[in-house]
Amino acid sequence: MPKPKFVDNSETNITCPTCEPVVKLKVKTNSANGHQFLSCPNYPACTHTQPIPEEWIMRANKQPELFD
Repeated sequence: MPKPKFVDNSETNITCPTCEPVVKLKVKTNSANGHQFLSCPNYPACTHTQPIPEEWIMRANKQPELFD
């Protein structure tokens, strides 16, 4: 199943674990390979990134029953 594309720069409900005051991570896309991930909006001061949660990918692919 292909990975869904999320809207770039969308603010998420996941907070950066390293920043104070707390900020919400945003969806980013690697311009070289199209890979999407979550990133702190305080870049370059903060370089925290993490994968998009698998639950989001499953829901976007219309498989919510795996989590509901």
